[in-house]
Amino acid sequence: MTDSSIMPTVYLIKPQFTEPKDIFKDSDELKIQNLEPEGEDPIHCMLFFKESVKRSPKWLPFIAMDFDVNALQIFNSSSYAVLVINTAERLFVIPFGMGLHLIDLTKIEYNFGLKVAINSIPQNDLKQINLTTPEASSQKTLRQAPKNSSPTEMGINQQKDILRGLAGDLPKNHSLGKRIEGKDSVRPTKKIETYNELQKLCAELLNYSEKTDYQAKFPWIDNMSLTNDPITIERLFDELLLSMRTKNFENMYIGNPPGI
Repeated sequence: MTDSSIMPTVYLIKPQFTEPKDIFKDSDELKIQNLEPEGEDPIHCMLFFKESVKRSPKWLPFIAMDFDVNALQIFNSSSYAVLVINTAERLFVIPFGMGLHLIDLTKIEYNFGLKVAINSIPQNDLKQINLTTPEASSQKTLRQAPKNSSPTEMGINQQKDILRGLAGDLPKNHSLGKRIEGKDSVRPTKKIETYNELQKLCAELLNYSEKTDYQAKFPWIDNMSLTNDPITIERLFDELLLSMRTKNFENMYIGNPPGI
């Protein structure tokens, strides 16, 4: 019997975007289906997908010169699908295959998965961290531990490192499964078998992302953070211009731009 369960990777959409079609780069090219509502507590779920097309690899003509193969035997084909769930007055997206490429990533909540992971993983049960630094020659670092470890054992520089991702083990019988990994998205190792379970999972992930428990365990994390949010970047740029005009350079780090 085919196993129809999934362990989804979940993204949260920013609250100002409430229409599912608006979160895609080009929703007009996508097929759309709605999950039929049933019962007193209907599930609000939509499927956006792109029909797969078979394409011959560019290298096939070279191979076919001396081998008996053709485009019916060797071909490329990619799948694109995204589930959109509306629960707790927020939109969540679960991409499948190459579905992430359909989403306008400027509309996702940055660090959503990181917040979920950091609020659910015990302080001494870290297994993997993604770090970056705010320097001109910023380096991204992935560190993995052979056993469950604390931030100190993982070698985190609390004055310099910016945490971008986190993975670790969860307490026994945790509602999110045995392990969780979070960056902008979050992936708990919990099998989901129904849309009702998926909707409940999304609501629970949102609840974990809004907690501030991590501030007691990791008080240094809010010292610095990266942002890819265009609205935040524009606001910070305006503040930078104001600081330059007023010659106020307190609490500011200036580095050489790339290429110099």
